[in-house]
Amino acid sequence: MAGIVGGCHYGQTATITKVTDRFWWRKVSDDVRTHVRACEACQKSNPLNRLPASSLHPVPVHHLFHRWGIDLIGPLQVTERGNRYIVVATEYLSKWVEAKAIRDKSGQEVHAFLLDMVFRFGSMNVLLHDQGKEFNNKQVNDLCESLKTSVAMTSAYHPQTNGLVSFIQWYDVMDKF
Repeated sequence: MAGIVGGCHYGQTATITKVTDRFWWRKVSDDVRTHVRACEACQKSNPLNRLPASSLHPVPVHHLFHRWGIDLIGPLQVTERGNRYIVVATEYLSKWVEAKAIRDKSGQEVHAFLLDMVFRFGSMNVLLHDQGKEFNNKQVNDLCESLKTSVAMTSAYHPQTNGLVSFIQWYDVMDKF
């Protein structure tokens, strides 16, 4: 039933009405209901299949530069300066993005990037990362401890859990245009 106009079904009743405006056969209602129940797009857009708002847990952000999320992009093609990765940090309240090309995904490179951010924006209260060894190491942990920055961790290879549209997802979308 998905087509050029409308893009998908509008629920069982509306689809039955649309179909029976032009066609009819025995058990048309049963066939349409079965088809709509099996349609993945309909199930995703059906408000009855969504979680109630009470089950969602908003990410608490108290002020500007309170919470930052950090991740790496790469490995990429080596640049003239020898850089192969991009470290990206996103501030949760303003969605401000900081990015820097780095040579490797070592703790030293990430530590230097975080230190530069602290010098420019001040200490963050929460740093969110995906448990990669470049974020979860002695240098970065000592920096966070000395700044009294708590560390929150997301599931590795599952960026949806961080509550933001990641830079990588944005980049993928922009690349398609």
